[in-house]
Amino acid sequence: MHKKITILALLFTTLILVACGPKVSNKEYYSDIVISKYYEALTMNNSVIELYNNGNDEIKLNNLTLDIYANGAATRDYSIKLEGKIEPKGYYLIARPDAKAEILEIADMTTNDLLFNGNDMVALVTDDEILDVVGHYLSSADFGKDATLIRMPDRMEQNSVYDEGDFIVYQPEVFEYLKNDNFPVQTMEQLLDGPQFNESLFDKPFLSATDPTIGGGGLLKVTLVSIADGDTASFQRSDNNETIRVRYLYVDTPEVNGTHTTVQPWGMQASNFNKQYLLANTSEKEIYLQTIEGLSTVDTFGRFLALVWVDGILSNHVIVRNGLSQVSKDFSIHSMSAAYNQVPYISYLLAAQANAADKNLGVMGGVDSCWDYGRGELISGGCSHYPNDQDWKN
Repeated sequence: MHKKITILALLFTTLILVACGPKVSNKEYYSDIVISKYYEALTMNNSVIELYNNGNDEIKLNNLTLDIYANGAATRDYSIKLEGKIEPKGYYLIARPDAKAEILEIADMTTNDLLFNGNDMVALVTDDEILDVVGHYLSSADFGKDATLIRMPDRMEQNSVYDEGDFIVYQPEVFEYLKNDNFPVQTMEQLLDGPQFNESLFDKPFLSATDPTIGGGGLLKVTLVSIADGDTASFQRSDNNETIRVRYLYVDTPEVNGTHTTVQPWGMQASNFNKQYLLANTSEKEIYLQTIEGLSTVDTFGRFLALVWVDGILSNHVIVRNGLSQVSKDFSIHSMSAAYNQVPYISYLLAAQANAADKNLGVMGGVDSCWDYGRGELISGGCSHYPNDQDWKN
């Protein structure tokens, strides 16, 4: 009898200790759930948000909300209470009830409150605490207008402050990548490799048939005539032998000669890089200009705007990767149309810029060894140095 009482007492005590033991908070419970894909579609009814469970356990979503902060608002405009569960290493898709059929077939929940565009912050929240987010708080600047943002597989960790480097910007409405990891570009290394020369571009016209100041998205073979600086050179067209002065699209290297200044830090290196590496020995290289379909081909100084391919390498990308220019960010529908593996060229350039900033290269944080910072002028005698990125030379 005494043994039974003792056993019952121990069991009762154990139950009390278990009941009073430390509980897992909602924040800890949901620590493996991230926003994996963000689709701001060309029509709002097809915009979707995808979640991913990076953990090894099934997670019930009843204490999670998806909150939307419109146009830089300080407080949420919509709060969507999630339901159901998400399997380990599984996806969960939130859509609108008026979405296209292919989305609804795989959606896990639908709601009319899924209202956002490219400048509205979307947050994953529990107990009024933001766990993960896409978009910038208190900012109405576009970060994902008419675009698809896919999280890199090696960055599947929650971030309560939006980091653009966690996501790859794809073209809009690539719905074939919902609830899978079959998308072609997944890593920073692929972005730094840059877009590849694609001969299918020969099928497109170089210029618009109705307006020669608008690009057609195609290629034109050219030969080098002269080089002005790091982002400007003159080429002879193969179709009519006309010489055109070309400004490299999306980049703006420091000046060597200009109206208000004769030279700027890193200007000489940028100029020499263009002369001594990109456009050196051009008699042995194939050079093509590419326009962007629908985008103007003329800048305010009357120069032709183009992407410059040299032996299959996009010069605009290499210049940025070496820290010789910041990127003129353009996520317009026209720029988004120029892509390799469904990733716009501009995304490759922005990744190259971020990499240059991380390494403090050139204008992104480096010290110009050819520039006298005390005097604010080029070191006497000039400088022939230019960046030496062995990844591009091998």
